[in-house]
Amino acid sequence: MSTSPPPPPSTPDPPGHGAGPSVPGQQPGPWAAPRPPAQPGYGQGPGPAPAGWPGSPGTGHPPHGGYQPQPTGYPDGSGHPSAPQTSGYAAQQPGQPSRPGQSPWAAPAPAPRRPRRSRRWAVALGVLLVLALGGGTTAVLVDRANDQRAAQELADRLAREAQELADAETAYDDAVEDLDSVVDSLTTLATDVDLALTDATSDVDDATLLLDAAPVGVVPEAERTALDTARTDLSTAVDSWGPSQEAPEPPDARPTTTDEIVEATEQVEADVETLTTTLEDTQTGLDTLTTQQDTLADAADALLATVPATSQSYVDTYTVATNASRSEMQVAATGVSPSWSADSSTQLSTFAAAANAVVTSQTDQEWLLANPVHPNRPEIEAFARSLAGGVPVDFAWAPEVNGYGLDGSSGGYATWNTAQYGYSTITLSDNVAERWPEEGVQALVVHETGHAITSKCYDLYSAAPFNSDDEMFATSWAISMGYDDGNGSGEWLYGRPSDEQIAAAAGCR
Repeated sequence: MSTSPPPPPSTPDPPGHGAGPSVPGQQPGPWAAPRPPAQPGYGQGPGPAPAGWPGSPGTGHPPHGGYQPQPTGYPDGSGHPSAPQTSGYAAQQPGQPSRPGQSPWAAPAPAPRRPRRSRRWAVALGVLLVLALGGGTTAVLVDRANDQRAAQELADRLAREAQELADAETAYDDAVEDLDSVVDSLTTLATDVDLALTDATSDVDDATLLLDAAPVGVVPEAERTALDTARTDLSTAVDSWGPSQEAPEPPDARPTTTDEIVEATEQVEADVETLTTTLEDTQTGLDTLTTQQDTLADAADALLATVPATSQSYVDTYTVATNASRSEMQVAATGVSPSWSADSSTQLSTFAAAANAVVTSQTDQEWLLANPVHPNRPEIEAFARSLAGGVPVDFAWAPEVNGYGLDGSSGGYATWNTAQYGYSTITLSDNVAERWPEEGVQALVVHETGHAITSKCYDLYSAAPFNSDDEMFATSWAISMGYDDGNGSGEWLYGRPSDEQIAAAAGCR
């Protein structure tokens, strides 16, 4: 920084020169050297000469070389407060030579100095110059500070924008990850729904077949209605599902600017929210569908569980129906599984057909009892059942049986079955009723009843002395019952049983 040089130092006058008088009205400056006290004998002091000074205009200095004592005070004898007191030393005027008799050690007057005003002006000028030159430096420093502040603000803004971009990218990546997750979940759930809908559709079809196999009257009305209602509800639920929809996907590439990323993030987040709601609704729908499937299965199981009771009810109700029809129905009932499956409709259909056959048989037998082909038939049938020991016996009639029934002969034929509740069927030729109650015909009926009771006495029949000989067992049984007519008991056709066999057959009643 440039500065103005200081004012040059005052140069003292050479020894022997005194200071000149002050300008009228001006006090000595602060830098004026003090005057030494005057030597004794010289009475001149500073300041203007009194009026009437010889050789002066009245206000000027006394003439060179002249000396005039200076008053020392006011008329009242007091000193003027602004005038120094005389000391007896002679003050030397500028340019005045030493006078003879002046002390050589009189203090020299200081050299003249610059007026005070000029000094102040110089100092002020130096300050202004310093300020001016320093202002240029300050301006440079201010500009540099402004540049640094602008650079810092730019760096801060770039850092802030970079952070905002990084935060936006992170939020976008998180949103895309959430979208991928919910899409994966929805895809998995969609597969589960497709499988459930396929199963539910199959269940509806199977339930329809089951209802078709369970006509009113064969199964209880309450269980049938419950199954029908459950089927309808499940069918409606299946039909309510719409087609599958494609899930939204994020952009192929992440946007580059912060604003674009934020906008894309908002869209992805909206898709996530929508798909999350869809996921929840789909899961709820699937749960409802599963519940309805369970309800349908329970209704089907409940219906199937009624079959054993229904079968026994038919046996107890339709007593006139043939034992064959009732037995077949009971066998069909055991073939119905209590747990619903794809085979249940076939199983139930078989049972329903057998149950309907019992009803039909009941009707037919009741008609035959009311309208017998021959009036002796009911009596003959009752006679045989009374001897069968509780074995269910059915009767059939035909003109010719086992090659007999014509030309005065009578024939009979019996079947027995240990598997189907031991029921038996006896078939007689029509002329048995016509010849009833001849002794030979009665023996024939007893012989056939001996075959029917075999199912009850199977162990006796299969062991010695019969060893599963059907005809010898039936003949021995008829003789043991007291029907010893050889023509009807079977003795003429199969031979006479041993007494051991007749006695053994007597143990089956």
